Amino acid sequence: MPNKLVVFVEGPDDEKFFEEVLKPFFKGRHKTISHVKYARANDETVNKIIGRLADRKDSVYIFTADLDEPPRLLYKSTYSTKHAKLLREHTEKRTSELKEKYPNVDEDRIDYVITEIEGWYLAGLDDSYCRRCGISLPSSTDDITKQKFEQIRERSKRKRIDRSLFLAEILLPPNFSPETAKKKNKSFRNFLSKYNCHL
Repeated sequence: MPNKLVVFVEGPDDEKFFEEVLKPFFKGRHKTISHVKYARANDETVNKIIGRLADRKDSVYIFTADLDEPPRLLYKSTYSTKHAKLLREHTEKRTSELKEKYPNVDEDRIDYVITEIEGWYLAGLDDSYCRRCGISLPSSTDDITKQKFEQIRERSKRKRIDRSLFLAEILLPPNFSPETAKKKNKSFRNFLSKYNCHL
């Protein structure tokens, strides 16, 4: 197992989720665990960091990215061959965009959040917290975008608090459960499975 793990996250909301929810799963596997916020960083600098990590045998990286909003058709409950094809094409397009910005990134090291990180936050919410705060959630958060997240927040009793405070509150135990999130978001479930994150 490599001594060093570096996780690339898009922005502050992804950073918060990694630190509070994902990082504990990797403790004990690596001597050092850190992250890089890349969305507002210089592309060339980020690409060089990826290249250096790839060249080192004692290091490994995970590159996370929002898949962003694909066609609504992708999120029907029953996936057909057509749905799978659309998702594959959209993923390939997003991967090409990332490879263009960061040529050193290995496609196998890219893990997509579907649709955006807010879906992972909402996926883990405890039912009692939702009832207490007047939050109504769909059975799956696969299609949650930032806009839909704001709509849910605006209809809840938490609409008057700052967005960043609301996100922080979501992750406080017992408000958030990875086990619940695993059931409500397919990409979160896939991430845990890929990296053997046992609950």
